[in-house]
Amino acid sequence: MNLNAQQRVIPIPILNVKIFLIQSQSGMTLVDAGLPFQERRIETILQSLDVKLTDIQTIILTHGHLDHIGCLSYLVSHSDAVVICHRSIQSALENGGHEKAVPRVFGWKLLNPIVSALLRKRLNPVQVNWVVDECLDLHDFGLNGTLLHTPGHSPGSCSIFLEDGTCFLGDLLREPSPGNFDTGLFYHDRDQILTSLKKIAALKPERIYLSHGTMMTARDLDRFLHQASHQPS
Repeated sequence: MNLNAQQRVIPIPILNVKIFLIQSQSGMTLVDAGLPFQERRIETILQSLDVKLTDIQTIILTHGHLDHIGCLSYLVSHSDAVVICHRSIQSALENGGHEKAVPRVFGWKLLNPIVSALLRKRLNPVQVNWVVDECLDLHDFGLNGTLLHTPGHSPGSCSIFLEDGTCFLGDLLREPSPGNFDTGLFYHDRDQILTSLKKIAALKPERIYLSHGTMMTARDLDRFLHQASHQPS
């Protein structure tokens, strides 16, 4: 079966973050689960695409920050989807928690504990069905590609690389303005981000989807890495 011929990516904006629906001949996959309190918005957008929650077979998490797992328990309970994530965030998810974000700007260092305390009240425990350590072949889950551990934004960050050249970076990079990319306001280790991005660049992706932003090309990624290599840490 040629999954590539049938794979279609639909970005779904949920306030300031995007999740992604991947439609393939073998089923439907969601990349991430959005902000808390956005369950109805996600369901309404999926319905507009003629997709029911019960059609979702797999949910792959790029990491465990609140804006990426907020609706996970709702989506799982209404779909019975298989949940895949990095091993390091399994325990947090199964105990109704989340992966801690590390703010890098003063304002968010003050606000983040308050926002996190409010939003995490919405989280419920979720059973993780499959974990990745370094890489996971996704063929058994209906996708012709691989899930790769790409830490830096967070210890549990992963990227999806499909064999048609499509890549999902999660929050390794964001696009604060059209065509401009940076490592964002939250990240765990910038050097790890750059190492992970080099791993992705070596795969020569054609289309790179960002959760905060739009898309970038392999040339955009190479340009970012070149500029980053000439900046002080």
